[in-house]
Order: sequence, then C-alpha cells, then structure tokens
Amino acid sequence: MSGAAFAVGNLLLARQMGTAEYASLSLAVAVFIVASQVATLGMSQVALRRFVRPDARLLLRLLAQGALGGAACAAVLSRWQDLAPAAALLLGVATAFGPLLWVASAALLREGRKARAWCVQTVPDWVLLSLGIIALAAPRWADAWAFGAYCLAVSVLALAGWSALRRAPPGGKAPPEPGWRMLASATAIVAGSVLVIQFERLAVGFLLDARALAMFGVLASLAVFPFRLVIAGASFVLVPGLQRLTDADARRRLVWRELKVILAALTATSALLCLVAPAIARWITAGRYAPGSWLVLAACLAGAAKVCHGLPRAIITACGNDRHLELLGRTVWAGIGLSLLGAVAGTAWGVAGVLYGVALGSITGALPAMRAAARLLAKAE
Repeated sequence: MSGAAFAVGNLLLARQMGTAEYASLSLAVAVFIVASQVATLGMSQVALRRFVRPDARLLLRLLAQGALGGAACAAVLSRWQDLAPAAALLLGVATAFGPLLWVASAALLREGRKARAWCVQTVPDWVLLSLGIIALAAPRWADAWAFGAYCLAVSVLALAGWSALRRAPPGGKAPPEPGWRMLASATAIVAGSVLVIQFERLAVGFLLDARALAMFGVLASLAVFPFRLVIAGASFVLVPGLQRLTDADARRRLVWRELKVILAALTATSALLCLVAPAIARWITAGRYAPGSWLVLAACLAGAAKVCHGLPRAIITACGNDRHLELLGRTVWAGIGLSLLGAVAGTAWGVAGVLYGVALGSITGALPAMRAAARLLAKAE
C-alpha cells in the first residue's frame, strides 16, 4: 500500500506540475531520504538490533545531527541545483526532523510493534500521495506549494512518530551505549544502504538535465517501487524472524521461502511492467512522459540491484556479529563506487545508460555481501 501511495503520488504530481518544479521536488525528496537517514549516524541500525531508550537526550541528539545534515544538504543544493533560499530552509527543517522517523520505526520494529513501525516508516509515501491528490484538485497549487508542504508535513509527522515510540510500553532495559566502532559500522551501513536506494535519482539529477530527472521520477514510480517494497519487506519479515530463530535449518527455510516468493513475484512484475508501464505513464501523465519498454527494463534491472543489496543486509543485520557488519559496510560502499563509475560511463546514452551502468556496478558490488550472508546461513548454531 505504501509503495502504491509513493507511485500514484509521484505520477499525479508529474501530471500536474511543471517539468522543472517536479524535477526539483523529486530530487529534494531523494536528498531528504538520504540525508535524514545518514544523520541518524547509525542509531537506526543500532535500534534495529538492540533496545534504545527514547529519552530527551536521544531526541536532542537526533535533532542536532539532523540539523547539521540539513544545513549541509541545503548548502549543496543551493550551490549546484540553484535551490531557492526558502526551499533550502524548508529542506533543512525536514532533514532535521527526519532522523526521528527512522529511529522510531526501527525501535518499534525491534520491539515487535510492526503496525506502528509500518505507519512511521511509510510517512513520506503517504505525504506524497496526499500532495498528488491535492494537486489533481488544484493544479496551480502544486507548482508553488507542493515542495514546502512536503517538507512541513514530514517534519510534523516525524514528531508524531517519535511520540508513538514514547507512548509504547518499555521493551527492555537499555544496554550500555554502543561503542564508536559499532556506530561507525552502523553509520556506514545506513548511509550506504539508503544511498543505494536513491542513487539513480541523484545520479540522473546531477549528471543529466531536469527533463531527464522528471522522466526518471515517473519511471521510478512505475518500475522501481515494487523492488523498494521487497527491500522494506526484507526488514519487516526477515530481520525479526531470523532474530527469533536459533536453529540454522529453520533460518534457511525462512530465507528460502521468502526468496521463492520474491523471485517469482519480481520476475512476473518486471515482464508485466515492460508491457504496460509505457501506456500507463502516458495515460496518467496525460502524455507528458512516455518511457519506452527498454527504459522500463533498465529501471527494473536497477530495482533488482537494490534487492541484491537489501536481502544480504537483512540477513547480516539479524544473524551477524560486529565483524560481519563491518564487512557489510565496506561492500555497500564498494557497490556505490562501482555504481558511480557505471553512471558516469552511461551518461552518453541518457537515462537508460545511467540506469544500466548503475545496476551493473551495484550488483557487482553486492556479491561479497551475498557470499557473507550465505555463509552465515550455512553455519550450524
């Protein structure tokens, strides 16, 4: 449902907004997602593995980290993307509150409160859907106000998500503060993983023009969001499931069951999208954007690359030790480096070239993590 909200909201905004305005909003959403998750400095990953106390000290720490991250992102976009000062300020505010979303959702999931965790984690998707519906009813409103409304709504709802965590009954006794080595590994994993998810949008935004970025925003709404659902599902199903199981055979059965469902669903989904996505994009956007089947296939391949990172991450997070987490952090960033090389190499062929280059680099970089996850599952407890 949240994936559909993300897709429909983006498509409605693409239909109603000008190309430059929609491209700016699309890039800002990606920057917010990346910067606010990085600004947790690993606490979202720590909260997924152990109990954290949502006290005033942690709240102020997350807000301070988010404010620094927001200021840095606002400065970068103002310099290289000509973001207006008011828009830069709003993006900084959203990024300051964003870490509350990710830490709260991870802590709620760790405590087994999946419904609340889902509601908190998917807030940005529902905000986009709401804005798309409003834009459909008031077309002139979207160009001027959608950007600011997104930033303010996410900020307010982030505080609401933190309140949901505070209201939840205590899940245990807080262990000692994590050491710098654990936080460094967790930060590398969180930063790298969220960058993997948003990398194509950022690469297209900085390497190509606004029209290409707007096209990718439409393409991501149709062809990439099913793969995002798989990654989110891996966290919601595999991480708590594997943490509860201590028997190696039971863990392998759980992973194999999920893999069979994922492979069957995504193979069928990719084939269907290549056939119908171009027509759907033309229809919903009133002919403004019409990606071809080969471009949709490139987006599906990019989505498959995200799954190659997401599944090993879930397995290693649930079953691995600190050494495995350090390896995961290194492999994620190796994949990002290879993806960047692929994106630059594919720039001459437009959006499709960037997507194919990113996908091939990302899949290559994920291979060590996939091997490490397989070895963890092969070990007897």
